[in-house]
Amino acid sequence: MVRGGSYGGGQSSLGYLFGDFENPTHRKPPTTNNRPPVDTPAQPPAAPPCPQPQTPAGNGNRTNNYHRADGQNCGNFVTDRPSTKVHSAPGGASSLGYLFGDTYNLTPRKLLKMCHAMTTKSFLLVSEPEVTKLCVEAQECMVAGRWLELGSLMLTSADLMFSNSKVSDKDLECIFTVICNLVTKTENVEEAFEIAKLISAKLIQQPNEKPALRMKILFNLYNLLENSNSKFDVYMKALSLALNGKASELIAPSFKKIDSFLKEWKVGVKEQRELYLGIANVLKETKNGQKDAFNFLTKYLATFSDEDANQVGEAKEEAVRSIVEFVKAPNMFQCDLLDMPAVGQLENDANYAPVYQLLKIFLTQKLDAYIEFQAANSDLLNSHGLVHEDCLAKMRLMSLLDLASDESGKIPYAVIKATLQINDDEVEMWVVKAITAKLIDGKMDQMNQVVIVSRYTDRVFGQHQWESLRTKLAIWKGNISSVISTIQANKITEDASSQAAWLELNPDCDGNFDQEVSSSCTSFYTFFNTESNPVLCLHYLFLYSICDYLILEIALSDVYRDLRTFNLLDVIRYF
Repeated sequence: MVRGGSYGGGQSSLGYLFGDFENPTHRKPPTTNNRPPVDTPAQPPAAPPCPQPQTPAGNGNRTNNYHRADGQNCGNFVTDRPSTKVHSAPGGASSLGYLFGDTYNLTPRKLLKMCHAMTTKSFLLVSEPEVTKLCVEAQECMVAGRWLELGSLMLTSADLMFSNSKVSDKDLECIFTVICNLVTKTENVEEAFEIAKLISAKLIQQPNEKPALRMKILFNLYNLLENSNSKFDVYMKALSLALNGKASELIAPSFKKIDSFLKEWKVGVKEQRELYLGIANVLKETKNGQKDAFNFLTKYLATFSDEDANQVGEAKEEAVRSIVEFVKAPNMFQCDLLDMPAVGQLENDANYAPVYQLLKIFLTQKLDAYIEFQAANSDLLNSHGLVHEDCLAKMRLMSLLDLASDESGKIPYAVIKATLQINDDEVEMWVVKAITAKLIDGKMDQMNQVVIVSRYTDRVFGQHQWESLRTKLAIWKGNISSVISTIQANKITEDASSQAAWLELNPDCDGNFDQEVSSSCTSFYTFFNTESNPVLCLHYLFLYSICDYLILEIALSDVYRDLRTFNLLDVIRYF
């Protein structure tokens, strides 16, 4: 195609692939000279022709081709000279420059070479024998339904992705989502369990590499499972990952639903012990989780009974740990450790008997017993990380609780001073500390130098405390029954008296008491609707009442909305 003779949009951009698109009819065929050479004298070279300006086709000698109304673009041609200083498209240069270099100077020949190189490299990569072998094995597993073997093959390759920093977390999550979905492919429950075990075991092998992503994948796997045993196993793997990967905060919110999980899993006592101990270890590493860790550790110890004589020995270390955690915690003043066989075995143990004695002092004795113990076992306290000053402060509050349990409910200042071994000006400070910690409720009588206790917390809530509570509830139930019986008896007597008084004041009455009451109530209701003075209404109600409780009920519920703000006892006293 001649210059300026392209069709509409110009020359095709595919010329670098298929050659020049010029019409072969416009090309001049090469001429061949078959004549024999003739000796001719040398001629001097002709002078080059003078350059002539290019004239647009169809425009003659005009210099402006755009004033025409018809065919403005006809005959225009594209030159190599840019008409603007903008060297790239509005969106900027190609973002593939980091792969191919400067794309502005990229010629079609260079682009073709690079595409060919990339295709060749990809072909060689896919053609690796090992990759080909894996692909063939994976295809065979899918056809034969061997999902466990397929999961093993995929995990072998996927495990390498975690160590590659160039692979994004989103891509890793997508890859493992596909792998985890294999548990839904098989109809065999045992095979699904084995696939889940294989995936979870692979995820916890390197807990310090992207623990948050690994935990998310484990939770996705958990939600795909239907078998309770599989769910329990995956959850235990998640606990291990949280503990070893320092990611306790990722799994801690699920501990609030652990009771419902246990009902769903239906696991045995051995599995419950493993679960409680694992949760306690995870919570120990969290911030402000010591109290919750102690509670789950207590649940672990409570699973051992007197019948488990052969297994209770394995809980000695955890029993000692629970005692130390209780003594060390500044905000725990009550526990049931003394009633647990797993803790009680320490009393006769040569190595741990002093630790059991320390627990007994904190739960049943006073400050003087602790000071005596500390003087003889200071090395023991230091070996378990217990600070004497902290233990002394906690033991003073415990001793104050022991004084508050007195049936009289009054504690003289002098007794507090002697028991806590403090000065006179420190008595009220320690009482305020006990009230602030919600150990006791009461008030201080400075005139009489006594503390009046209205409520206190038991340091030990064992069998004796439960029996005492049962007795108190029985007494309270009997008192309520007596009050109800008395009210019913008085109501019957009042009804009879009201009926007799009505018959005496109305001798002409035919004896239809209910009809008279109904008519009287109607007249009272009309009066209450028209009268706005509460005092006058109450006087009217009092003077003309036949059945006081019935009229009062009408006044309070339907008529006098203002009386609802009054105290009912005050209204009754008014009558």
